Amino acid sequence: MTKSGEDAEIGKRFPEQPLQQASGWVNYAFQGALSGLSVGTGVRYVGSSYGDKTENPNLKVPAYTLWDAMIAYDFTKDWRFQVNATNLSNREYVSVCDYWCYYGEGRVFNANLSYRW
Repeated sequence: MTKSGEDAEIGKRFPEQPLQQASGWVNYAFQGALSGLSVGTGVRYVGSSYGDKTENPNLKVPAYTLWDAMIAYDFTKDWRFQVNATNLSNREYVSVCDYWCYYGEGRVFNANLSYRW
């Protein structure tokens, strides 16, 4: 922050906003006998953040990295079945702090059947 009515906030980060974030994803579509099948994996990195405007060390959220993956099968050119997994390693992490601190989601699987036209 460059301007504030509170001197203690000047030069500090906005609350609950990490300084760095990055993500990457790779996807592979099989050919031949496995045509229609695709798999993918990726990582999400979220840097540390603070729960208030004064960067109180008691409200500091440590950085974390999560691993995600997917597998999909195209039955036809229109129909696709896909399963996504987030936080595949089931890492326990704190996602945000304000007055209280909250854990992020554990491992989650979602399935989706879609039709494209």
